[in-house]
Amino acid sequence: MAPNTQSRMPSYGTQVTIQTESAKQIDKLRRKEEKRNRRGTEYGVESDVSAASFSSLLQASERKNPFDNLIGSGSGPHSLSVTALPQGTIRKHYKGYEEVIIPPTPTTEMKPGEKLDSGTTIWMNWKRLYALTGWKTGTFSKRGQLSTTQNLFMIEIKELDDFAQAAFHGYKSLNRIQSWIFQTVYYTNENILVCAPTGAGKTNIAMISILHEIGQHFKDGYLHKDEFKIVYVAPMKALAAESELEETQMIVTTPEKWDVITRKSSDMSLSMLVKLLIIDEVHLLNDDRGPVIEALVARTLRQVESTQTMIRIVGLSATLPNYLEVAQFLRVSPETGLFYFDSSYRPVPLAQQYIGISEQNFAARNDLLNEICYKKIVDSLRQGHQAMVFVHSRKDTAKTAAKLIRVIGLDNFLL
Repeated sequence: MAPNTQSRMPSYGTQVTIQTESAKQIDKLRRKEEKRNRRGTEYGVESDVSAASFSSLLQASERKNPFDNLIGSGSGPHSLSVTALPQGTIRKHYKGYEEVIIPPTPTTEMKPGEKLDSGTTIWMNWKRLYALTGWKTGTFSKRGQLSTTQNLFMIEIKELDDFAQAAFHGYKSLNRIQSWIFQTVYYTNENILVCAPTGAGKTNIAMISILHEIGQHFKDGYLHKDEFKIVYVAPMKALAAESELEETQMIVTTPEKWDVITRKSSDMSLSMLVKLLIIDEVHLLNDDRGPVIEALVARTLRQVESTQTMIRIVGLSATLPNYLEVAQFLRVSPETGLFYFDSSYRPVPLAQQYIGISEQNFAARNDLLNEICYKKIVDSLRQGHQAMVFVHSRKDTAKTAAKLIRVIGLDNFLL
């Protein structure tokens, strides 16, 4: 028999990706947007998807739901599925586009004499959690650690230790959210997760936890620097070079940088000194950087279990739909360390406007987009506010600026 001269082909494994329908739609929308930005010549390429998404938004604004003030949904037994926009949402029709205006969520008013104790506001918070999740309120009935001697909700800076007051120079008191969780952050070693809107003062909450850790190493008026290190992980440029890590007590770094450092199993001296790990922007768990943050947390928890040492984890995040699951992942007790504040606790109420352009012609659509942008800028300036315009790329920045200048030349408002 003649030998088989046909070359043997390599065999390949098959990779299967499983996605939910919503994830598929998000990926599709992202690919369409990237393609439009690259080419810019495929007229109407994203109009079908955008129109469908905008239509869903409009339909949602007409439905009313007990959880209108929550946005998004999470997976798990305690998650909420929210498909409606807040009451008072307005839909307007214009030539070539439609607009949805979402009113700001009213700020929750502070009641006269509101107390910081387990029998009033804190208990009301857990009753609300029970209403949303179905958890038994009996599990929260022992939350009595908070001081019942506070007459007012706001914590004055003078109540802090002398060394800690210097960190809040110029402040008279903490704000409402900071005061609410002050006792847990400053007087305990509890892991905590704080979910609060942008501008609510989460960075100062991290500062309070740092001051608590420093206070534990003040003995006889002397700070024992060789006993501890504090790591602040945030999605920004690392502020400490690797050569400086041994000399500093506070390490501000990115998730990726700290991941590289803690992977070096041959040198555990640095990680063994860490007593406080602050993770800012925890909601990035659902982003490309999520796996890195997961690895950091898992490595920290393993170190705690294997060495039987205490490392406090403080998580800071924007409002999360599945905050209970994130708390469980960070080993945060939902009874004592989890604090969730919805949009009604924003220091400055946020109004939102969404515009869907139905114009099919690419050039006409861009002109209409710039015209609407200009009108919104003018409206903001007339109300005494400032305005900031975000675009997709550096190239679009110059183009948009040139077009706005051209529109301004035809209008007398800014001249």
